[in-house]
Amino acid sequence: MGSINLKKENNNLLSEALFKKLMINLADKKQSLIFLNRRGYSPSLLCKDCGFFFRCPNCDVGMTWHKRDGSVKCKYCEFEDRAPDTCPDCGGINIKDIGHGTEKLEEQLKDKEAVIDETTQRIEDLLSAVRTELADGCSCTEEMSACSGEDSE
Repeated sequence: MGSINLKKENNNLLSEALFKKLMINLADKKQSLIFLNRRGYSPSLLCKDCGFFFRCPNCDVGMTWHKRDGSVKCKYCEFEDRAPDTCPDCGGINIKDIGHGTEKLEEQLKDKEAVIDETTQRIEDLLSAVRTELADGCSCTEEMSACSGEDSE
């Protein structure tokens, strides 16, 4: 066991060492499960022109960007809106996603030609697919890991 400085990994969520281990598992017909406790593509959006941070109008917390459906969502009150093309504060177009979510992880794995099974969306179906070896691996949030029936202690 060792540690890896992800800042040296070119903004990739997975280190090259971990990615190689995942590919070995795939080649050996073994499964892999990646736990990431962030839904969506990224946990926040920021305007690089003026520093505006996109917040929920109800809760004043950062809005999670869901690239797949083009939305921003609050994980607390479930407020949802279309992701903006421009900054509501300055009108700038230099909007940057900050951080990593499961959608970004899946995108990075696809960019590296790793196998991702997208046929199941529901947590219970995906866990069942992994248990019965219908899927080679998956990425998940804490809700999914809580459904596994395994104690985390």
